[in-house]
Amino acid sequence: MNKARIMIVDDEDAIVFTLKEVFKDYEVKAFTKPGEALESIRSGERHDILLIDFRMQGITGLDILFEAKQKLVSYRAILITAFSNRELLEKVINNDLIYRIVNKPIKPDDIRKIVEEASIHLDSERKEKDYYSILENQMVSMVSSSGRSKFVFVHSCRKMKELLETIKKYAKSNANILIEGESGVGKEVITNLLHEESPRSEKPLIKLNCSSIPEHLFESELFGYKKGAFTGANCDKPGKFQLANGGTLFLDEIGELPLHQQTKLLRAIEDLEISPLGSTVCEKVDVRIISATNKNLQEAVNRGEFRKDLLFRLNVLNLYIPSLKERRDDIPLLACYFLAEIANREGQISKKMDKEAMDYLSQLEFTGNVREFKNLIYRVFILTEDNMIRKEDIEDVVRGHIRRSDDFLENSMTLDELEKRYIQSQLEKNEYSLTETARVLGVEVSNLSRKLKGMGISVRSIKNQLAAV
Repeated sequence: MNKARIMIVDDEDAIVFTLKEVFKDYEVKAFTKPGEALESIRSGERHDILLIDFRMQGITGLDILFEAKQKLVSYRAILITAFSNRELLEKVINNDLIYRIVNKPIKPDDIRKIVEEASIHLDSERKEKDYYSILENQMVSMVSSSGRSKFVFVHSCRKMKELLETIKKYAKSNANILIEGESGVGKEVITNLLHEESPRSEKPLIKLNCSSIPEHLFESELFGYKKGAFTGANCDKPGKFQLANGGTLFLDEIGELPLHQQTKLLRAIEDLEISPLGSTVCEKVDVRIISATNKNLQEAVNRGEFRKDLLFRLNVLNLYIPSLKERRDDIPLLACYFLAEIANREGQISKKMDKEAMDYLSQLEFTGNVREFKNLIYRVFILTEDNMIRKEDIEDVVRGHIRRSDDFLENSMTLDELEKRYIQSQLEKNEYSLTETARVLGVEVSNLSRKLKGMGISVRSIKNQLAAV
């Protein structure tokens, strides 16, 4: 740790002399005229530790402290006074002006110990800022090097860098791709990147989750239908293949596709043509298929649950996305990115996370991978009042210590559900005052009004209902 540079400001020569002797092994700049000290601060001169007398001729120590807060980026201020009182304490503490107050007469050993402690805290703070600067620079570099894609691929570890290079190579091809990996690793993000970096980027990217479509509707979803094909078919409807023509079709959770439907998909892939329900005419389609699964499809083939020939067609090129536990080095960068993203979404000042919190976060197990990780960061962001997130803040959320009466932190909630429940609780707490709720949330009233409208929440209706009770 480098020695701190000390500024001494006192209009008594004897005290200045004593302090210079105490800190003769430090770089010291001493002032007996407080006006000169103010000019030094305004000029941008570096000062790490400020030892400032409170009562001086013409200019008080508070004047210098207020100026330091405006002009100095990183420092610790120690106020020296023989006139300590409650009003003074409240003023300097409420305005976050000082590190410590030292009462006269000065005890050399005590003041030296305080300065040494302040230097350690300052050094730790600067290392924290340097740490965040590195992460922020990585983020800027990452975004600027993401090519023409509007999707950001957050990574820093070697595995993910190699994966990104593979993605860029695969994107240029028209071959079908199978993406494998645990739930929540970001398979859809990878699909977005593949499409955006491909020659097909000007054409549609159509997505279908195979596990969310009822079995009897799967064929019509994929291939479409003609008017009159079945009861309720009042007009022609294009299927996913038709919508994706010229572009990319993403089949998520492909391992959930029923065996007898796999045959129909295989035929469409082999022939590059489909026949909508109720039609006798085949339509040619030009579609690149990207499929994703969290299952081992080869084992499914061995069990007779998945067609071997379909797997061959889908798995021309293969991408395996590492789980979060395989890329722990990315966790600090992901946390930094999500904190900035959430702050932007919420219209709030971005929060940071100290090194100890980052280290703790990096050791946690996230069975839901990046998706679960982002949910945790969102909860921590909302529930931490300070702009610096610390280890204990994360521990409270992880252990479930912070709860509300309506239990809006239940693990099954999505980010949107969590956000809506939290805003509702704040509205109720603030008696449905938009102005007060916006102040508590740290957003503009207009932004809160738009968000409530999007959530389908009408404050006026709620107030009318309460008034009627």
